[in-house]
Amino acid sequence: ASEEEIRDYFTKNSLQFKQPLSFNIEYISLASEDKNEAAIKDKIKKLALRLTKKEDFAKAAKELNLEAKETGLFSQTDPMPGIGWSPQILTLISKLKIGEFAPPIYMDKYYYLLQLKERKESYIPAFEMIKDKVKEVFIKEKTRKIAQQKIEDCLKELKTIHKANPKSIDFDKIAKIYGLKSDST
Repeated sequence: ASEEEIRDYFTKNSLQFKQPLSFNIEYISLASEDKNEAAIKDKIKKLALRLTKKEDFAKAAKELNLEAKETGLFSQTDPMPGIGWSPQILTLISKLKIGEFAPPIYMDKYYYLLQLKERKESYIPAFEMIKDKVKEVFIKEKTRKIAQQKIEDCLKELKTIHKANPKSIDFDKIAKIYGLKSDST
């Protein structure tokens, strides 16, 4: 494929390469156990109170002997690093503004306290950044079209031969003419 063909394909199909909305969150997760449920809830409440006073998330967590983690950028179509798939959390963080924290969440025997650190809106990357991916998709699409055309031409030939003499059809021979394989089950 030439550079011009690939660029033209990207221009006509740019929405196909659109990157989804993505987030980076800081979070604290605490395992819930029957014996320390009250202590965990107390720590979560203390941290939430400090965050409402606009304190630094990581600093406030450290002072309460909690470990603040960061996911790094992940798209809304991917699992959250360190947390996993959670439509509940994803819906919640998609409504937050940068720097805002979500109310404590209990999920899968863990309490989570989250703060939105970064949001990257969906975008279409520049051609030069994804040139190799565009080329790969273009080649697959072109290959699919060529294969489809060969199959249609072969079918047309088979129908023509069948009309003339149904018993004279040689699948292997006709398949080879069109660069296809034939087999039977």
